Amino acid sequence: MLLTHYIHDLKRLIATDRDYPFEQIDSRLVEHWMHMQRALWLRNEYNKNRTVESNVYQILEGLELEQIDRSDATWLPKGTKFLRTKYKIPRPIELHSSYLIQIRSTILGDEYYNLEKFDNFRYKGHGKFNKKMVYCFYHKDYIYINITDWNPKIGMLKFISADIVAENPSDIYRIQDLDPLYEEYPIPASMWEFLKDAVMKSNIARFVQTKEDEKHTVVS
Repeated sequence: MLLTHYIHDLKRLIATDRDYPFEQIDSRLVEHWMHMQRALWLRNEYNKNRTVESNVYQILEGLELEQIDRSDATWLPKGTKFLRTKYKIPRPIELHSSYLIQIRSTILGDEYYNLEKFDNFRYKGHGKFNKKMVYCFYHKDYIYINITDWNPKIGMLKFISADIVAENPSDIYRIQDLDPLYEEYPIPASMWEFLKDAVMKSNIARFVQTKEDEKHTVVS
C-alpha cells in the first residue's frame, strides 16, 4: 500500500478516536511517527535472529565508489585502503551486531559481501580461513569496502548495490528522485495493526498531553 494511504488511514483513526479535525492533523508529523514505530518494531523483531522479509528491503542500485586512504579519513587503520560510496547513504536500522543492509556486486557474479559494524570490522579478515573474504562496514553515513592483498580485484569495483532497511524509508525514495507518498511503504502486511496501535498509544498520547499542558500554561 502507498505511504499516502497509510497516512490517510491513520489520520482518520486519530480524528475519530480523539474527536480532532481531520484537516488539522499534520501529515508530516504522522509520517514521522510511522517511521519511528516501524523502525522500533523491525529492530525488536530482527534482533531475535528472525529472517528479514523481502518486502521490508529497499534497493539502491548503482552506488558509485571512490578509493580512499587515511588522507581522506584519518580514523582509518594505518596502511589500509578502502572503497567508499561517493555519496551518503540513508541510515539503515541498527541491530545488536550489524545493520539491516546487504551489499552486493556484479563484478564476480551477483555476490554479497560481509557487512560488519565498524567496531568489529578491524578484527575481521585476518584468519587463515577468512583472509580472502571481502568485508565492508557502514560508518558515518557511508559504506566502506576493504581492499587487501588477498582481494585486489575489489579495487576495480566502480559500483555496488545495497538492499537496505532504512530507519526512514522516505529518504531512500528521495535520493532516487521519487515522491515517497506515492511509493509502496516497506512493511509486512501483518505489521500495520501493530503500527497503528503503537502510534495511538505512544505518540498520540504524548502529543495530546503536550497540547493540554500548553493550554493550561496559557490559561495560568
